Amino acid sequence: MTPAVESLIIVALLAIAYALDKLPAAVVAITAAILCASLKMIPYAGAFASLAGTAAVLLMSMMIVGGALFHTGLAARIARAFLKLTGTSERGVMVAIMLVAALLSSVLNNVGVVVTLMPIVLKMCQDAKISPSRGLMPLAYGAGVGGAITLVGTASTVTANGLLEAAKIPSINFIELAWIGIPLTVLSIVYMAVWGRKLIPDTGSSFEGLAVYNEKDDSQKSGKQVICGIIFVIILICMAWQPFKLPLYFISSVGALILVLTGCISEKEAYATIDWPTIVICGSMIAVGNAVTATGGGKLIANWVVSVLGSDASPYLITAVLVIVVTVMTQFLSNVSTATLMTPIAIAIASGIGCNAKTLGIIVALAANGSFLTPVGAQAFTVVYEPGKFKFADFTKVGLPIVLINTILAIVLVPIIWPF
Repeated sequence: MTPAVESLIIVALLAIAYALDKLPAAVVAITAAILCASLKMIPYAGAFASLAGTAAVLLMSMMIVGGALFHTGLAARIARAFLKLTGTSERGVMVAIMLVAALLSSVLNNVGVVVTLMPIVLKMCQDAKISPSRGLMPLAYGAGVGGAITLVGTASTVTANGLLEAAKIPSINFIELAWIGIPLTVLSIVYMAVWGRKLIPDTGSSFEGLAVYNEKDDSQKSGKQVICGIIFVIILICMAWQPFKLPLYFISSVGALILVLTGCISEKEAYATIDWPTIVICGSMIAVGNAVTATGGGKLIANWVVSVLGSDASPYLITAVLVIVVTVMTQFLSNVSTATLMTPIAIAIASGIGCNAKTLGIIVALAANGSFLTPVGAQAFTVVYEPGKFKFADFTKVGLPIVLINTILAIVLVPIIWPF
């Protein structure tokens, strides 16, 4: 058996392990990386090098930045300012919830956004005499689509970008994905306001036992919020502008350090905001991706795809197939796992058909973020599942049009903006 085949077997076993969900995803990922090193596919140090790689550093530092906004109460204050602009009509409440969730989620961890906004959303629903389920569903979808606006909006996009960088392919810049993310967000909000709200069930959930926001409980110091807000804006400007060609991970790291030094978030709180399993998955799967590339496993898959679709297959056809496959996978695996499994394969396919690997990498990143049909593909949906007393099928019914919007935008716009 060749090393190329062995690497693909490891990837297949990874997919099965993720799907079965019997072991923690981080344990599965680090086991695969160690196995690749043990079989000499990559150097021993290569199994762990990416745990402190640029993608992992970018993820960790942005988690700390987001944590500072949450701990100072600035995120909640921003949310309240936006939400006060709407009336108590159900449509207005839903639009406001989706808009503020999308804006915050574009640069912050979407799980943190949902958790932070949930008490405020429940308070709005209570005031407007709306069932909690009618507010929690738009909250989850707003956070989900908003993550596609920037590179740091979702961990899966950062991971996919790390794999592109590891393969010496031009990386995705901070605001580049907005060409797709903004239309996706706008169309999703319009859909929810016009049609989607009719599909959201009133599950009979009550406010009893749920944490509803009470303005008297907000005892955060406004001074820290001002400092945190100024630093946050500077971080965003620097990431969009990249002065002196500073890399994003360096800018975010300096920003996180300044937030700790100014007391916007303590060292202990900073460590607590880091989602360590995500970091382990990201770093370990980059190692597995390097093994697949080094052994020729990716090229093997690319050759197989070309033989099935034909050597003259249209890149548009391959793009459509890739979008559909990744979209289906991400409904049941975590979006980070899906991105890490499929990005090396997309890179190899691009090499096999002679097209721009960055284009297919972006396709994977966008499709992996489209986990809108189930409550298990993305944690933002899992968080509202129980409080809203939703059924599994409720997400499928409401999310299908958003998945179709995401799929069409990816297939039509990506090749135009990032030509093959």
